[in-house]
Amino acid sequence: MSLALAAKARRDLGRFFSVKAQPKGLVRHGLYARLRHPMYFFVDLAVVGLSLALAQPLLLTAVLVLVPIHLYRGRKEDRLLEEKFGEAYRDYRKHTWF
Repeated sequence: MSLALAAKARRDLGRFFSVKAQPKGLVRHGLYARLRHPMYFFVDLAVVGLSLALAQPLLLTAVLVLVPIHLYRGRKEDRLLEEKFGEAYRDYRKHTWF
């Protein structure tokens, strides 16, 4: 389910998706209506779920690597989006979680 939600987040981004953070526009629909970084969140959740489903605790170490990377990237994206969209992005942040 988490991977499906990560894929939905990717679709919600549509033409604004890029591998490197590039503030092209604000996406406020779909999963982005409540989460600023749903792809990161649901990928991390999927790795935890996979670890539990396969009874492979070592997969949890992947989370120890992914979460800090995703937090770093999320903060970087937040800064870039705030620089480009200013008050509109600050308002968006007030109504969303991570």
